[in-house]
Amino acid sequence: MTAIPKIMIKCIFVGNLSVGKTSIILRYTKNEYSGGYIPTIGADFTTTSLISENLVNNKEAPINDEILKDLDLNNQDLHDLTSKFTEDNKIYLWDLAGQPLFRKIRTYYMSNALFAVVVLDLSKPSTFAIDTWVNDIKTYSPNSDLILVGNKNDIVDIEKDVDLKSKIDEIEKQFGLKLHITSAKTGEGILDLFNRIKIMLMKKIGSTSFVQNQ
Repeated sequence: MTAIPKIMIKCIFVGNLSVGKTSIILRYTKNEYSGGYIPTIGADFTTTSLISENLVNNKEAPINDEILKDLDLNNQDLHDLTSKFTEDNKIYLWDLAGQPLFRKIRTYYMSNALFAVVVLDLSKPSTFAIDTWVNDIKTYSPNSDLILVGNKNDIVDIEKDVDLKSKIDEIEKQFGLKLHITSAKTGEGILDLFNRIKIMLMKKIGSTSFVQNQ
């Protein structure tokens, strides 16, 4: 099977300040969590391999069946897909500052992303107003796929909080996307989130039409 040529894969994380964008990335890439809040100034980035050990060897940490079902894949499909890629294929995870004063520089760094993650804080209803974020993504990275993430699940109880559950239903209906629940503090949902991102990217990049247009 022909390997996909080495390309730069840009994934941006956006959302209001203090929703946990940096913490989500740090939890995944270094398995660390810092309780103190240090705001991102402008933009920052780190890298991770598109290919993870658990994606190639789906045994020690099996892929959530729901992810494969949502993406219309089975285990053999996943194996065939991952075999197209090598560790040379890297994802650049861009952490973009949420403060309004950085909007001009932020939109510059938004451009040409293949994937966008919009993060909101489950404990702060004001962060559910993500229309501007989504519109900016569509403007500056029109070819980007999109995932919505509800972070800080460790300090809320979705099942008991009727208002929160209703807000989640509303935002999912508004954008036609599932809200992925995470906690950067406990690590809940983080691996599933990045597995989903990587598989979606591999499906996108592995398509004949994508490769021909590069």
